[in-house]
Amino acid sequence: MSQNEEWKDYWVTSICELRGVDIFIRGYSLPELIGKYSYGSVLFLTLKGRLPNKLEEEMMEALLCALPDHAFIAAAVPAARFVASGNPNLTAGLAAGVLAMGSQATSPEGAGRLIYRADEMREKENLSITDVADLIVNEYRENKKRIPGMGLPVGIEYDVRGKKLREIAEKKGLIGPKTLIYENIREKLSKGLKRNIPINVDGRMACILCEMDFDPLEMGGIAAISYLPGILAHVIEEMKGGKPLRILPDIITKYSGIPPR
Repeated sequence: MSQNEEWKDYWVTSICELRGVDIFIRGYSLPELIGKYSYGSVLFLTLKGRLPNKLEEEMMEALLCALPDHAFIAAAVPAARFVASGNPNLTAGLAAGVLAMGSQATSPEGAGRLIYRADEMREKENLSITDVADLIVNEYRENKKRIPGMGLPVGIEYDVRGKKLREIAEKKGLIGPKTLIYENIREKLSKGLKRNIPINVDGRMACILCEMDFDPLEMGGIAAISYLPGILAHVIEEMKGGKPLRILPDIITKYSGIPPR
């Protein structure tokens, strides 16, 4: 085998092609997309291989507006600002924020995997939505695991972002069996507790993206892209007016090792 044959087709992609001076995304000339389609539409095209219809485009735009910032509540912003303080580099700060984003339990990806599995159980075993919800909740309780996409800090009854996304999804006819399964899981989880466990924005995004046939990996990516504007703004703010080389003050740190010897 020649060296050329060994490396032939080493990397193959159906996403992007360069032809002379032109760039094609899923077969569409990029210059022709610029200024004609929204960012959400081009993102949809890049991931799914086709342009969205009007309903899908509007829903994608709404999803991209759902997570612009969490202030200092989640880990991404503090991580991004801390790194930007020590290394005032835009790319380094952005990368730190992305690396600190949610895990399987706290992103649409984990919730999406659960929703697809629950829906598959319903179809394969000919179960009702309620029966599937019972099985899922019992499984998670037995394994003492958190159901991804559910729960908010104590005292918050519902996620305002998720509530708005559901309203939009309902208007667009995107409340289907996958969403209803997940909502039944929430009802089953809350039953017998002193307070309802709400579906958070990650769980709601997963419901909608499942109804739109997105892969869980794509869901996590869309959430990350939605979060980037806030991380970008925080990194820039830190670089322009933050404290160089931030430290952790003594009041929030404690040494628990061996005393001087």
